[in-house]
Amino acid sequence: MSARKVFALIFFIGLTLFAEDVIISGTVMKEDSTPIVGAVVSLERFNLTSESSNEGTFTLTGAVPNNQQSSGKGQAASLIRMVQNRLEITCKKRSAIKVEFFTMNGKRIWNTNTHNEKIKHRFTLPRLVQGIYLIKLHIDRSISVFTFGNFGIHKMSSQAGSTETHATIVTHYNQAPFDDVLVVTKEGHIRYKEIVTNSDTSGIEVFMLVCADTVSDAEGNVYQAVDYGGSIWTVENLRATKYKDSTSIPHVKDKNSWSSQSEPALCFYGNTSHTDTIKKYGALYNWYVSNPDNPKRIAPDGWHVATDAEWDALSNYLSVNGYNWDGSTTGNRYGKAMSTKAYWKSFDKIGTIGNDLRSNNRSGFSSVPGGFRDENGDFQVKGEKSGFWTAKTGSSSSNWSRYLSNKEAILGRGYDSKKSGFALRLVKNK
Repeated sequence: MSARKVFALIFFIGLTLFAEDVIISGTVMKEDSTPIVGAVVSLERFNLTSESSNEGTFTLTGAVPNNQQSSGKGQAASLIRMVQNRLEITCKKRSAIKVEFFTMNGKRIWNTNTHNEKIKHRFTLPRLVQGIYLIKLHIDRSISVFTFGNFGIHKMSSQAGSTETHATIVTHYNQAPFDDVLVVTKEGHIRYKEIVTNSDTSGIEVFMLVCADTVSDAEGNVYQAVDYGGSIWTVENLRATKYKDSTSIPHVKDKNSWSSQSEPALCFYGNTSHTDTIKKYGALYNWYVSNPDNPKRIAPDGWHVATDAEWDALSNYLSVNGYNWDGSTTGNRYGKAMSTKAYWKSFDKIGTIGNDLRSNNRSGFSSVPGGFRDENGDFQVKGEKSGFWTAKTGSSSSNWSRYLSNKEAILGRGYDSKKSGFALRLVKNK
């Protein structure tokens, strides 16, 4: 086999080794800590799925791609060499390392994981038959694949009567930080989501809330709902593109057309058409869609768009029932309890929605930071804010809204241009 073909084969196999091992485990429970059996647990980005046991426990295991790849420059090791069966690795700084040895068919034949941070690491390997081998070297989030052998295509030298082989780098990349969303579903319960930022995570406690009801829009999209003191609210943003009589709501993509609207219109953030994104964040509607005087109704029979007074009542319920982040029962500090455990940009200040996402969403309201579209037709602050229209008549040009921000602890009340695009939530008629 020619040297060119050998290197092509090495490069191909090396790329297949760029995967990250995932071990994520925890327990799925009801609010009273009773285990939930048969809940489906998965990752949003990667195709790993498990099911909770009789004790409610689950484990997700597998290898997922991590393709943040760069050139061979910048690898964290300055020298790798073999002297007989001794492997020597010199790092550019004091580091703990993980080393894996593979044959040319991808079979792992040896590995080690050190915890001591050193510049030089030395290992004694098992006896290797003549051939070409791949070394996969992990240093922090940096991964490099090297090859060594004795077929005349690598630098060889004699030293003190023994053969020394210098490893040749095949490729190198810096792993992106692991970032995915744990999704847990179980019939009769609100869908659970939580950000996971470590591929080796254990002890996750998933508390699932009871689903009080569901409602379907004119297109068959189903929305879950939670009971807040006798008021049943949907806990997903509406994404209907039709009124309940199946009449289409104008879908306005153009910026100038949006800013000139004085009639009902909808859009999706960034004019996306990606189905999963639309399901996650919902649609953005101008106020005219939710106008109480609009003869068309977007809410199905038995439901309506939440009014300003109902938002006030929800706020009071969350406050007096201890949903403030600090456990108090007065004031407005329940933004975290209304916001998902994923998708929000992080923020350092304690008590804000963006601080410690895993402590969010105790109420199950599941607000997502879908951003909004302003009166000029520009899309704004996705990942940082969510906004909601209220079914209330304000002035000729503005109306009351509610908002949540990653930098704040409160549910805010705004007075915005009716041309702005916000999300909608529904409440069941009493």
